[in-house]
Amino acid sequence: MDTRALLAAVRVVAATVVLAAIGYDLIDQAGDGSAALINTLSYFTVQSNLIGAGVLLYAASRWRRPATATLDWLRGAAVVYLVVTMVIYNVLLASGDPMTWTNAIVHVLFPIYLVIDWLVDPPGARIGWRRGILWLAYPTLYIVYTFARGALVGWYPYPFFDLNANGAAVALYTVGLYAFGLIVIAGVTLSGNWLWERRRSAGPAVAPGIDGA
Repeated sequence: MDTRALLAAVRVVAATVVLAAIGYDLIDQAGDGSAALINTLSYFTVQSNLIGAGVLLYAASRWRRPATATLDWLRGAAVVYLVVTMVIYNVLLASGDPMTWTNAIVHVLFPIYLVIDWLVDPPGARIGWRRGILWLAYPTLYIVYTFARGALVGWYPYPFFDLNANGAAVALYTVGLYAFGLIVIAGVTLSGNWLWERRRSAGPAVAPGIDGA
């Protein structure tokens, strides 16, 4: 089997598995009403895994064509979000939370796969720092949504965002999360660019995709 076809098949399998895990949890919450479903969908974990699955399926659907700068950027974004998901959950939230098969997939296995996917199939062009910083756009919108909805319904998906319980300390947690996000962005950008340089020096230069560098 062609290497690109094999990678596309693996990506479809990985995306299907994580979608099945999320679907299982949503069905499990369905009996508790629409508010419980919205709460489940309001977790960064769920959203970042959905983003990762969507990016993998998109990449798999166009496996015969060269990667574009837009696809590389989307893949990098998914890696950043899922690495943040994995580290924050396992460092701050995992204690006392049973490691079910769905938890294992969305908090450990799928994030690790996205990192491997990034390293095995690095970007086809250099990712500039300004483009890398744009990966913060979605987390920023997520935080705004979380605080706005929390103020309306009195529920926050994570204890470090709970203004009712932590008050002004939430600002410190938020700054800390941004700082960690910047570290992850630096790691993903540097690793992608280093692998791109290695691939370019090993053979003919890889032309940027149709979306530009």
